Amino acid sequence: MLQQTCDPFSGKTEAILRFGGLEELYDRSVERFRSNYRDSSALLLHLVLQERYEDAKILAHSLKGLAATLGMLDLHSCSEAVERAIKEGRYMDLPFLLHTYETSLCRVIQSSAVHNSPASGTGFCGMK
Repeated sequence: MLQQTCDPFSGKTEAILRFGGLEELYDRSVERFRSNYRDSSALLLHLVLQERYEDAKILAHSLKGLAATLGMLDLHSCSEAVERAIKEGRYMDLPFLLHTYETSLCRVIQSSAVHNSPASGTGFCGMK
């Protein structure tokens, strides 16, 4: 069972250190992640539904690394769980794991970690 924290950026302090202590660089990287991967949950689901498990595993692996680098520890854990389930052929676990990933991703996208204000909008994860 995946255990999630209240803070989607629970590893932010350590992540900023990985960016040489440059918080502005970290913030830009988080914003780039939010922009580039906001639909990653839908893409993972699409790949799984098409039984393109190798592609889904590669994407989950990439997301796992990015999430770890950016201190998004819950998202890292969820990505890791998706990757592991695919590696082990536990495809029946994927609906739950993908839902958990989507929930964690939404928390990252909606979080106030960078700009101290929640994301606004409508639709998936509160986006326009």
